[in-house]
Amino acid sequence: MIQLALCPILFCPLADVTHQWALSRSVKNGEQAVVNCYQNETVRSNMLWYRQKPGDRFKLIRCQHRSNEAVYEEDFKSRFEITREDVYPDHQQCWPRR
Repeated sequence: MIQLALCPILFCPLADVTHQWALSRSVKNGEQAVVNCYQNETVRSNMLWYRQKPGDRFKLIRCQHRSNEAVYEEDFKSRFEITREDVYPDHQQCWPRR
């Protein structure tokens, strides 16, 4: 059985809040692990996903800049699928219209 923690890291100059549930998962080899996260009403251009096994360092799984196609690290290309749904696909929707 493998225990791992997946977490999104968002580069942002302001105080954003990111919630993840569950904080860690234990899965058997070949079994699917689903980890959900939510970021408070903001849209950031860059998103990085990391995995950390107990006693190990964080390892980058994937990075994505804006709406460009995500880039997976070599070790994770064939084994991971991460989806990202933007609440505000148009960045201007985050701000009051004048």
